[in-house]
Amino acid sequence: MVRPEQVVWRTAEPLWPDALAGRAAFERPALLRLAGDDFMEQVLAAVGAGALAPLVAGSETWRRPGAGLGTEHARRDADPVVLFQPTHERFYVVTGSLVCRRYGHPDHAVRADRGEQVAMVLRRLVPAGAAAVDADDATTYVEHGWVPAGTAGKWQPVPPGSAPEDEERLPLFPLCCERAGRRRRMWAGLVPVSRREVYEAPARVTPADVVGSDDPLAALADTRLQVLESVVVGLQMARAPEGGPEPEPALLRESLFFTLVDLARWLDGPDGVLPDSLEDRSPVLEALEATFAGPVTWRAALGTALTNEAAAVFEPGHAEPEPVRGLTAEVITTAITAVGVTGGLAAPATQERFFTDVQDALTDADADAERGAAGAGAGAPRAAADPAGPDGPGVYVTRLLLERPRCAPAERTRLSAPSRSFRLAGFHDPDAPARPVRIVMPVDTSPGGLRRFPRNVSVVLSNELRRQLDRVTEDTLRTGDPADPPPISFGMVCQLSIPIISICALALLMVLVVILNIVFFWIPLFKVCLPVPEEE
Repeated sequence: MVRPEQVVWRTAEPLWPDALAGRAAFERPALLRLAGDDFMEQVLAAVGAGALAPLVAGSETWRRPGAGLGTEHARRDADPVVLFQPTHERFYVVTGSLVCRRYGHPDHAVRADRGEQVAMVLRRLVPAGAAAVDADDATTYVEHGWVPAGTAGKWQPVPPGSAPEDEERLPLFPLCCERAGRRRRMWAGLVPVSRREVYEAPARVTPADVVGSDDPLAALADTRLQVLESVVVGLQMARAPEGGPEPEPALLRESLFFTLVDLARWLDGPDGVLPDSLEDRSPVLEALEATFAGPVTWRAALGTALTNEAAAVFEPGHAEPEPVRGLTAEVITTAITAVGVTGGLAAPATQERFFTDVQDALTDADADAERGAAGAGAGAPRAAADPAGPDGPGVYVTRLLLERPRCAPAERTRLSAPSRSFRLAGFHDPDAPARPVRIVMPVDTSPGGLRRFPRNVSVVLSNELRRQLDRVTEDTLRTGDPADPPPISFGMVCQLSIPIISICALALLMVLVVILNIVFFWIPLFKVCLPVPEEE
């Protein structure tokens, strides 16, 4: 029987207008940048006001902070963005919405009583070859997941679309927002930037060999085909089942509409495998030239579905969107069968003729592109290899995860698209924002002024330590020979004044800086002193 809905991850709900307008990615979770220790209050205020766009992370330095959608930094700077440490007064939150693939994208309720749970996983993009890692090109990297082991751990290759049981799960927390008078739920998780030294220290791990595997999902090692598999499943769902109860035509039309949107985005979206394929002739679309609902072709249907996606998300309850409006179950089944999807949900999606035909056509298109690039780029310098392997500074993404242990095996794990790629900055990163630190020295340093401060620092000396200190006398400093230990059998407690300790520490620091300036020449870089006017 046709399932009434599919569960998917989308970007945070307040960002949907920007995402559907092309200013943000609709499928991937949003990475927010917060400045200040009150970052949770900032998130709650922004969610309540529906204004997350100014918080979207952008490339920045302490000279040029940057965040928000469509800013100068977002337009000019490419991935990966650098995430700074909490000590730099920067915190990063990944947000997304878990929705049902229905008109209006209603929230999916996580059923804890059925063992369902949500989490976030951190993935490292390890170079797959000599070329540098490109987060938008899945052929340039292999995703690795973090497997904890005591206080450390290791990076292990992760099969596409899966989340191994021993992979680290990072917690998510719910946030509520409101749109059109309806309360919506979104999920958020904190990126553990402060664990950089742990994540980038483990030993190198050899990627698993996928070639020659007996796993029936080995064909999906090309991550571009994961979306194609979900498209085939959607087409299987949209077909009227043979010999079973007749489903409602409205459910078939709704399932078909969102499947068309997925296929159109996979082919011709911002990260599509074949840009401009809906306008120009493409070998992949040869499999879609069968008639769809009379004179409407699959090519035209894909373009129409992509155009009407925003209305289907923001205007639920209105007339059904084109091109599925008014289609009968018989017409839908005939059109889907014509392109090679003939099995039900029990049939493996990777064995449907539609999947294999499109996979072969995509392989041919890749071969043509490689031949064209070889002819046009003869003599061009080869891209330098990314030195960041599993043992050095790496490129990371996060994914949101829904786990449903009681569902069918293919539906137990639902991963989001990867977030924007990022690197983790070190503690002494020269571009890191500077957390303001202000130390006020004592104002009145006269004997009368210092006398007013309490001596509230206690230093406890043991009997043995006191005997050793008493052996150091003026003669010891002059001759180098320690005196005999005095016959003392008790220790000592000394009460010290913090203001005087601070003055001594500053004086000692300046002495060391001046002495070592002979080697480092750093005094011009060490301090900038400005006069403070006295109050009248």
